[in-house]
Amino acid sequence: MLAQNLVSINYFTGKFHLPLDFDVYRKEDDCKEGELMTKVEIAKDLVSRAAGYGLPISCVVFDSWYNSRELIDRTYKKTWNQSLCH
Repeated sequence: MLAQNLVSINYFTGKFHLPLDFDVYRKEDDCKEGELMTKVEIAKDLVSRAAGYGLPISCVVFDSWYNSRELIDRTYKKTWNQSLCH
């Protein structure tokens, strides 16, 4: 792995910014059998984990590269009001 391939989730209140969690994206050549996850799959997992932190989250914003029906559905399943793609 030659680059930083992190997928992260952050919490922003308007007053402060807090990194919550991250995971490393590994290319297929770097994975063992059954370990390969796409960046969108990692993002979905991070959203699920963030839901368990007990923070008041009303909106999820993510880069347009991650825009997928699966990720949008995951945020709505967590009862958050909005998913915004930037």
